[in-house]
Amino acid sequence: MNVQVKIEVRMDQMKSNPSAVVFDLGGVLIDVDPRYLYRQMSHDEARIEHFLAQICTPAWNFEQDRGRSTDEATEELIRRHPPHADWIRAYYGEHGKTFRDAIAGTVEILQALKDNGVPVFALSNWNGECFQVAEARFPFLDLFEDIVVSGRVGLCKPELEIYELASRRFGYSAQEIFFIDDREENLEPAIKLDWRTHLYRSPDALERSLLQFEILQ
Repeated sequence: MNVQVKIEVRMDQMKSNPSAVVFDLGGVLIDVDPRYLYRQMSHDEARIEHFLAQICTPAWNFEQDRGRSTDEATEELIRRHPPHADWIRAYYGEHGKTFRDAIAGTVEILQALKDNGVPVFALSNWNGECFQVAEARFPFLDLFEDIVVSGRVGLCKPELEIYELASRRFGYSAQEIFFIDDREENLEPAIKLDWRTHLYRSPDALERSLLQFEILQ
């Protein structure tokens, strides 16, 4: 990709200003990482990294994000790796311990948008069962008019269909949507659909983008 377009606001998207904001959640509004859980179970960083790379892998978790039962996935993985049974059970069984906290600066931006009457939505890869834990923990999630959770619709970012579904559910056309995500591969389908996008790195950079698009006053 041409480095000239990899900036906070993609200049090729500078058309009419969008009117609705769609947030990713993990890494944007919620600091969540399974390492936070396993560091409470072990001080051996190498062991933790090996476990997350070889046992409870991102690819394995992705299937649960798409909607597979966490109980089914857990028991199947334990049968394959019985020595790791306790850690495998903890992955979803202790999901609340994977949270550090809300990302305060981004939550403040979300609240400011809401206070100014900007429609706000969320589109997140998250297992539907586990998302109930997040809903109980983070009251700011009630600010959203609607949240598309991958595990509840059977689709995941970066699959194009989940963006199309979100646009229909939210009731906004592509050019009316400003989408925030911390993973570039999740922005690419949105760009194909002509959503405006922001690659999240910090609350300050996000605020600048929203001001540039005149979404945040």
